[in-house]
Amino acid sequence: MQKKSFIIATSLWGILAGAMWYSAIVFFPPYLTHLPESTSLVTGPYGIHEENFWYILQPLLLIAMVVMLYFNWKLKEIKKSLYIILVIYVLAMLTAAFYFVPELIAFAKSKNSEVPAGEWLRRGAMWRNMAWIRGVVMSYGFVLLLNCLTKINNKTP
Repeated sequence: MQKKSFIIATSLWGILAGAMWYSAIVFFPPYLTHLPESTSLVTGPYGIHEENFWYILQPLLLIAMVVMLYFNWKLKEIKKSLYIILVIYVLAMLTAAFYFVPELIAFAKSKNSEVPAGEWLRRGAMWRNMAWIRGVVMSYGFVLLLNCLTKINNKTP
């Protein structure tokens, strides 16, 4: 179960990191640089509702991470990496809960807001910059997971 749990967690983490990069490169530039007019990209009957994807992926990754940590925590050769991966994951979830998601909700409601367009542009630029940093950190976590998986693969049958 050691390898299987690591493979599942690593795969889900890779999907998460890939989705973050896709959003950062393809979706968010046109959305966040034209607020509040661009809210039609995420509101209404034809808006993109990517939260459905995240609501499925995040719990699956959380479960996979808990199972993976449970089965692999005592492996000395990867323990330091597991600490780093755990810290990255917790920080990513906290920043999502307290910054990224609330800002996305505010962006979606920006059309009906009294906030000037310039302020939305500033907030959107800040969000994008922070998302790039988060993407780099999450990608580093993915590389660490791959490295640990290689060590486990070389150790266990």
